[in-house]
Amino acid sequence: MKCKQDHIGRAGVIILTALFFLSAGAVEVLAAEGGGGWRPTYDIIMKWVNFGFLAFIFFKFARRPLMNFLSDKKNEISLQIKKLEDEKDRLLQRVREAETELEENVVRLEELKERIVQTGERRKLEIIEDARQESRMIIESAKQKMEGRIIQARNRLRAEMVDAATELALEKLPGLLTENDNQKLLEQFMAHAIAK
Repeated sequence: MKCKQDHIGRAGVIILTALFFLSAGAVEVLAAEGGGGWRPTYDIIMKWVNFGFLAFIFFKFARRPLMNFLSDKKNEISLQIKKLEDEKDRLLQRVREAETELEENVVRLEELKERIVQTGERRKLEIIEDARQESRMIIESAKQKMEGRIIQARNRLRAEMVDAATELALEKLPGLLTENDNQKLLEQFMAHAIAK
């Protein structure tokens, strides 16, 4: 393959050189006027000889170093391209990993959001239940206090009624009760006390 590249490179250089000389010689031949003598022809021939000599020296001594230089540059550029492609592949892999991680994070975020909402709903229901229990306890406590006050009011009312009835009885009974009535009441009280 290297030999084929050398032949192609050599053929290209020869063709370019030939075209250069033909065009340079044609310009001088066309520019020359009729009878200039042997000097213009000598100059053209010497230019060709000099160019051929320079081309021979160039091909003989500079071709290999130039080809080696170009080959080294080609290899160096090829290595740089390979490194850049590897770096590109590595970066693309990192981008794919980042995209995958982003998708996983989105899924985790959605799950976390759902758990937070569920926890919030549970906490809300717990707070509502706690408030209901506390309100029941407050209502029950208020009922007990009211019942206690009602009982106290009844007892006070009874005591007042008993006092009022006693006062009324003390006022009216002495005139209404006779000695026989007193004796009967005393016997009933005694019979009742003995029965207990």
